[in-house]
Amino acid sequence: MGLDIGLAIYTNPAPQFQHMGISSNRLCMFLAMGVPVIATRQPSFRFIKDYNCGILVENYDQFLAAIRHIGAHLPSM
Repeated sequence: MGLDIGLAIYTNPAPQFQHMGISSNRLCMFLAMGVPVIATRQPSFRFIKDYNCGILVENYDQFLAAIRHIGAHLPSM
């Protein structure tokens, strides 16, 4: 199975990165194309979970589970 998944990973703890929300150009580009995303778990990205358009992860170990989840739920995302 082939699928596209966008990545919006920001590990810098500075407030301008943690509170950017939908001002992330990378994130907006993927969502505008209808591509689900894997993004850093941070308050400004909560809408990704709320609107079921991707998965929020806290660390590298959660990536594989996120990829599997998106693959299994792609039509609804």
